[in-house]
Amino acid sequence: HLTKIEGERYTLLIKCARPSDAGVYSVTAVNEEGVSSCSATVKITEIVSEHRGYLGVPMELSSPITSDEEYLSPLEEGMDFGGSPYRSEPAFKFQDLPELSPKSPIEICFKAAPTFEVALSDQSVLEGQDVSLNVRVHGEPKPMVC
Repeated sequence: HLTKIEGERYTLLIKCARPSDAGVYSVTAVNEEGVSSCSATVKITEIVSEHRGYLGVPMELSSPITSDEEYLSPLEEGMDFGGSPYRSEPAFKFQDLPELSPKSPIEICFKAAPTFEVALSDQSVLEGQDVSLNVRVHGEPKPMVC
């Protein structure tokens, strides 16, 4: 299994999943402000066919993804990571912001318990396919993830 960490995003990649990889996977994020957890069930359907293609699954069911390049999970595909390039009005204007009095560094340091912006989701795959379990976690200070 491969683990990838990029900023607030954590990924567990199970290559060529086997029935023994099936089960409940959990992730916990901890910082001094609190603890947060999420879990998902991974189901692996065994293939009993003699005619197997690349990745060990029947050729007609093989995944079109053949590289290790990163791709978005279905949850992330639907997320809006910035404004639409077609937006005609800015999301906010600086002149609309209220005047703020100067604050000391202690007053502007916010702390927050960990939260999952993208949580684990249940998955069902065929034996031999890859499973990608992704989370995006936020907290201040940065949470430890296990």
